[in-house]
Amino acid sequence: MSDPKITDYSKIIQQIEKGISIDKAQKADKDKEGNFANLLKEAINEVSKVEKNADEEIKKVVTGEEKNIHKTLIAVEKADLSFQLMMEIKNKLMDAYNELMRTRI
Repeated sequence: MSDPKITDYSKIIQQIEKGISIDKAQKADKDKEGNFANLLKEAINEVSKVEKNADEEIKKVVTGEEKNIHKTLIAVEKADLSFQLMMEIKNKLMDAYNELMRTRI
């Protein structure tokens, strides 16, 4: 025969272990959310930096400070591609969000 107190303690321990694993999972989800938001912010900031760099290169060519137009064109094209990529990512995120909103529960 097993002691009823021992089985009660084992049930309590199992419940505590489940609670700890749920807490860890919830904390991991919160960390992932923060990381995704930070990732998006960093990507937007990087696109902004590339665009500012392109603007500076254009100003240098216009003022005659820079003679190498190829460097300027590369900076402008890089800014354009970065912006297009950012817009495509935004469009995909909006499509995914809209699809989730259409989902019936």
